[in-house]
Amino acid sequence: MKKIAIFAILLGVNLVHANDVCNEYIKQSRLYLDELYAKESKRLANDEKALRLFELKFDEFKQRQSGQEAIILQNKDEKFCKRKLEETNKLLNDLKK
Repeated sequence: MKKIAIFAILLGVNLVHANDVCNEYIKQSRLYLDELYAKESKRLANDEKALRLFELKFDEFKQRQSGQEAIILQNKDEKFCKRKLEETNKLLNDLKK
């Protein structure tokens, strides 16, 4: 009984940590998308047609991203979230340069 209780506690701690990592990944990916949108909007500001097309495609992408976020939060795969968080942080840093 004691072993089961310890296992349950450790599992709970791992799920909380996985949830934190996944929440951070989602937060950073949203920040990246916001930065990307701002940069591309500024670049396309002089071409209304291209800007409108970009906005439509970007809206579609953000909708798909919202669905993926729900799946990520449901699965709570810490390794996946950690790997994707590192990739997203690298992309965000490159974008800000």
